[in-house]
Amino acid sequence: MSQNIKNLFANKYNPNDWKAVLKTIFKNKVADFYLTPQNRKREDLKDHDITQSILELGNIVLDDNSRILFYEVKLIESKQVSSKVILRDIISSEIIPGNEDGIIATFYNPISKDWRLTFVSKSRYWDEDFNQIKIETQPKRYTFLLGQGESIKTALNQFDWLLQEIKNKEITIEHLLKTFSVQKITNDFFKNYFHHFKLLVGYISDNPDAFYFFKTQVDNNKTNKEQQDDAEKLVRQFVKKLMGRIVFLYFLQKKGWLGVPENESWGNGEKDFMSRLFASFDNKNDFYYQCLAPLFFQTLNKDRKESNDIFEISNTRIPYLNGGLFDKDQIEPLEIKIIPELFDELFQFFDQYNFTIDENSPDDQDIGIDPEMLGLIFENLLEDNKDKGTFYTPKEVVHFMCKESISQYIADILQKTATEKELKEIAIYIKQSSNKIDLPIVKKYAETIDKALTDCKICDPAIGSGAFPMGMVFEMMRLKKELHAFYKHDDFIYHKQKLSIIKNNIYGVDLDKGAVDIARLRFWLSLIVDEKEPKPLPNLDYKIMQGNSLVESFEGIQLDKITADGVKIFGPPKQMTFGEEFDKPQKEIEFTVAEKIELKQWVENYFSIDKLKDKQELHLKIDNAVINHLDKNTKLYEKSALWQVAEIEDKYKKAGKNIADYPSGKDYKTWVTLKTKSETTRNKLQLIQESSERPYFLWHLFFGNVLNEGKKGFDIVIGNPPYGGMKIDDKTQEDYNLASKDPYGAFMSMAINKLLKPNGILCYIVSDTWLTIKSHKPLREQVLQYDLKNVIRIHSDCFDAMVDPCIFTLKKTVISNVIARNEAISNIIAADLTNISTRKQIPEFREKLFHLEDYVGQYTPDFAVYEYA
Repeated sequence: MSQNIKNLFANKYNPNDWKAVLKTIFKNKVADFYLTPQNRKREDLKDHDITQSILELGNIVLDDNSRILFYEVKLIESKQVSSKVILRDIISSEIIPGNEDGIIATFYNPISKDWRLTFVSKSRYWDEDFNQIKIETQPKRYTFLLGQGESIKTALNQFDWLLQEIKNKEITIEHLLKTFSVQKITNDFFKNYFHHFKLLVGYISDNPDAFYFFKTQVDNNKTNKEQQDDAEKLVRQFVKKLMGRIVFLYFLQKKGWLGVPENESWGNGEKDFMSRLFASFDNKNDFYYQCLAPLFFQTLNKDRKESNDIFEISNTRIPYLNGGLFDKDQIEPLEIKIIPELFDELFQFFDQYNFTIDENSPDDQDIGIDPEMLGLIFENLLEDNKDKGTFYTPKEVVHFMCKESISQYIADILQKTATEKELKEIAIYIKQSSNKIDLPIVKKYAETIDKALTDCKICDPAIGSGAFPMGMVFEMMRLKKELHAFYKHDDFIYHKQKLSIIKNNIYGVDLDKGAVDIARLRFWLSLIVDEKEPKPLPNLDYKIMQGNSLVESFEGIQLDKITADGVKIFGPPKQMTFGEEFDKPQKEIEFTVAEKIELKQWVENYFSIDKLKDKQELHLKIDNAVINHLDKNTKLYEKSALWQVAEIEDKYKKAGKNIADYPSGKDYKTWVTLKTKSETTRNKLQLIQESSERPYFLWHLFFGNVLNEGKKGFDIVIGNPPYGGMKIDDKTQEDYNLASKDPYGAFMSMAINKLLKPNGILCYIVSDTWLTIKSHKPLREQVLQYDLKNVIRIHSDCFDAMVDPCIFTLKKTVISNVIARNEAISNIIAADLTNISTRKQIPEFREKLFHLEDYVGQYTPDFAVYEYA
């Protein structure tokens, strides 16, 4: 490795040093540096307002005839290179259209210690056989964040590879793409993260003193093996949350918000606070108990303004974050001892990487650890995946599904006012499927589209690590920012808009509490990206929730009836006469209107409360309301059960018999079950509700403002529900009228019949087996009642599955009603992309996926696209 490169990367940006490094890299080629750099700053472009200068330094033609420009962008002093968002469009317009194939650019602020090294590619790629594929859609940006206080290990490794690779060889644009590749760092980071995860889990599980606490948390009525398994699961949950919190703090220290000297402002903290805290702590054997626990549970989750936010152990400022990430769970021990070596190695591992708070998109990637990578790590650590490798959903698939669902939703909003041509142009704009956008049409409907986005309710009922909701936030923010410029003249405030989207538009549920934790963490990280100073984070307890999405009942007791429309009557058959207790029919007990309004208001207020005591008090009120809800439902069940018990007893009484004398009969078993269940279920429910994981989800209670009011359903349901592995039970299969026990079929049926509003949009990626196998015929019949927009089969390497995944989009419009009104139904696009790898042929896959309409009627050995009326 050239010492010049190492010195350049580790220090403030120096233009002369950068030119010297370029000459080192391209020493076998002649780089044409202009005697006088050419000014490329344009006063008519708003994106250029944040720059002092934009200089084109020169260019070079590589051995494959690729032409690369060298740019240098100097920012105004108030703008920092740490925020990738503000830099995205400064030089993108220079590469398309034009004859350039790429730009190597440096971004720097003369008063800052850090700077960015970016490669902008004109979307040129190679497949595995090194056949060139050139796509001129969106330019792709790949960035290293460098300078004083930044980890430069990855950049040094990548450039060392480049220098070795081109030592005595030709240099091509492919070498630059590989140098700026994020895939290698992703794989290395996950491999090492998983290694440290297993070390911590193994240490706690094998240490009797450490493991004892977790054994005390499980149900001692279970078998020894079941108790052991449950305790080990709790250990994994504890370690996942511990490592997740530490990683979160690595992102936070990147902002300079940790270890801030007492009299200095936020942003001036220690960029290596966590490892420095461990190194300076004397009693390392008690580092968790005496240092991390106070940091988590008494500092980050506690407002300490009276002490200027001082953390006593480091005697530096630490912000109050709120949000719940640093609230202590019941399953978390305090006095657990973890050997220092495990923390030492963990911090050394994290210190090698550059943490970037921005979520990467397919077109804009920081070469570092971003929140999305954290998501895929936890996706691989979910309980269902702990013993088998799994793939996260590729970026291209996530962004396609998000754009597609928004496009279909907006088309429904505009279908009565916009022409067919206008709808097509707006779809192109939303999906970014062409550079040629009809801006006058977009401007014409900008306000309507913006309002529709504001009103849109989106749910992922199997949220996992949050990839799809975060993708929806990304797309909605992009659209709202662009639309804002068409009809508003005030500033677009990123934080305010993003907070509003998370609060008002996004909902999610997952069975795995670890998934819920990491999904919330990603949302919190997304909110601090553009903040200059820390602010208390919102509480996401009632936005992204743990529970079994498919079940709104417990042991046969429905838990959604309190908020159901109408009042059900339970009473004896007319011919039956019981005692005084049964004279009047028993009505279903409902929340009063006032109770419903109050609970809705509590949940809404909880999102923004930032005082710990107030938050705890309101959480208790909501918990009590939920317990009351469950209690009323069980009482309702008990009354129904009591009638059935009395009916059985009366039947035998009239025959001069006693039911208790016939223990082998079917009636006796039913009689005993009803009597026993009614006595024990209420207590079970209360215990479960107080636990961290629940085998049901109260859709109509927690998301009642969407399901029971106004639209009566979500506008968009999106996600990747589970398939393979677990099977649904008989009751769930019966509830959703299915012949198969595959869980994804139940998620499809639930979304259509329970979650979506009329004309709502469903966009899922599932197994393609529902299209053909016999046991999925009832599911197909449910789907085909509605307006199916597209079915896209893709390569099995998307999830490394034995079957091919399938993306489909459906609009919940009953086809028979449309036909009765003599209205047109859109054709169904059916695509087979199963021979195009989603991971090794990304450009080709992306091109086909985002331009299916352009390929209708074409078929080759690699793909086929058809359209059906």
